[in-house]
Amino acid sequence: MAFLAAATPVHAAPPWSEPVAVPSSRGPAALAFSPTGRGLLHTLGPGGYGRRYPGTSGATLEPDGSVGPFRVLARNLDAGGSPGRMAIDAAGRVSAVGEAGTGSGARLVAAGGSLGRTLSRRRDIGLGEPIASNATDSNTRGDHAVLFQVSGSSKSFRRRSIYLVVRRAGRAFGRPVRVARGPEVADLDVAVGEGGEVAVAWARERRVAVRRYSAGRLGRAQTVGDAGTGTAIRAAVASGGAVIVSWAAEELDAGPREEGENFGPYVVRAALAPPNGRFGPARQLSLSDRPSVAAEPVGAERFTLAYEGEESGRDLVRVAEAGPMGIASAQTVSDPGAGSALVDLATGPRGEAVVSWLVRGESSRFGEIVAAVRAPGAPSFSAAESVVRAPDIGINDLAIDPASGRVVVVFDTLGATAVRLVTRPPIAP
Repeated sequence: MAFLAAATPVHAAPPWSEPVAVPSSRGPAALAFSPTGRGLLHTLGPGGYGRRYPGTSGATLEPDGSVGPFRVLARNLDAGGSPGRMAIDAAGRVSAVGEAGTGSGARLVAAGGSLGRTLSRRRDIGLGEPIASNATDSNTRGDHAVLFQVSGSSKSFRRRSIYLVVRRAGRAFGRPVRVARGPEVADLDVAVGEGGEVAVAWARERRVAVRRYSAGRLGRAQTVGDAGTGTAIRAAVASGGAVIVSWAAEELDAGPREEGENFGPYVVRAALAPPNGRFGPARQLSLSDRPSVAAEPVGAERFTLAYEGEESGRDLVRVAEAGPMGIASAQTVSDPGAGSALVDLATGPRGEAVVSWLVRGESSRFGEIVAAVRAPGAPSFSAAESVVRAPDIGINDLAIDPASGRVVVVFDTLGATAVRLVTRPPIAP
């Protein structure tokens, strides 16, 4: 395998590597890693944007930093404008989930195979029904879960049921289990813990609700808070079974909008539940101009949250730790003098964490990716690090290699002919 060179003069700053281009790839892109450190960068393809059924293509990421050849992985499988979502187990078996078809006729499908090879023929895992929305998650051992809502018809609008379908590592997806009935959801999410427990969360009819799934059974639904317009919701499950749900939603009494007027501000909230226990009261964390939140587990019973706030008319990125004692005070990681937009948060098996955001340049367009890291055992995040600068830049995904601890960021720029990746050495104490 050859080490690939970036084709355009886009430069990163130490300790981040210089960008590496993946020829023939097109954004958006996503990352998946196995417990052994072998990974997969997967994008729309062949052809990327502009193809009716673009499918999913990708290239392997090896532990030595080399990038394998870019190849078609699964034709006519994408995720509603983004690449199909992947899970990889320790044996290198790949589970891919996405949509076949477009618009109101899209079906939920899965494919499988070995890392570095074309995946097997697609199989419908969504009851053969058109789907309106879906969310997926996986753990490092290869368990894979999908939460989806069927589209229904105009006559059955209020019967757009939500279903959960789960694949345990090394096995096929099981039968979908109905989670809830009702009208279309504002947002939904699913999280898989390292122990295999699954949590599902959805926002509908001005309420955020959660259910757990363990040992083949769904627990009772619990309403954890209010949800207004434009809700974004994220769930996470710790390895010991604790669950957190965070969401950003416009206030219920925001009132009517003028044509063209933006929504907001959004209220960011979070609620915690111990293993096998009920959720406590939701806590309000901040107000923001965008519904942007992230949550990731840290060990058996703790979590890291990331969300946006506002100060003196500037958007900020904040992080906070959560655990059995509740949610700690927030730390602002972005520069208060620059407009910042939260992109992603990732945690590693040793307790390390990295949060990334975009910063606007002089033209008010995003021109820089910035990140802050937290070392294992550290009480807070370090000072912000400039990752890479380029005009009209956009980050696609962020991940921590569970084997080596290296950090990988995938990004693209407007008009670029290939997606690029940058890496950072493991986050040391």
